[in-house]
Amino acid sequence: MIVNHTSRYVVDVNRNITDAKGVSYKTNVCYTHTTQGYAMYQTEPNAYEIEYRIASYYQPYHDKIQTLILEKLNYYNQIYFIDLHSFRLDYDADVVLGNDFGKTCSQSFFLS
Repeated sequence: MIVNHTSRYVVDVNRNITDAKGVSYKTNVCYTHTTQGYAMYQTEPNAYEIEYRIASYYQPYHDKIQTLILEKLNYYNQIYFIDLHSFRLDYDADVVLGNDFGKTCSQSFFLS
């Protein structure tokens, strides 16, 4: 199990690293605006700061995931990686399941 203790406002480890900086919290690793759309900085982080956050928080998290996956595959033919994290408060559910519109797991696993 991996626990990420870093706020998504520092770096969002659940985003694609190719989208390093930008306004949308839905797509960017380093947010410049809150999830409510408010600017977070008087002066936005520069490229050095973004690289530092990626190297210090994002990359070690993903490296550890890869290490654990490879370790488990030494013992098991098949494994499932389950990513649990918080979500917006306005959902009327305790748990929300997603599979990135059918991209992250099979439909048969998702529905079972």
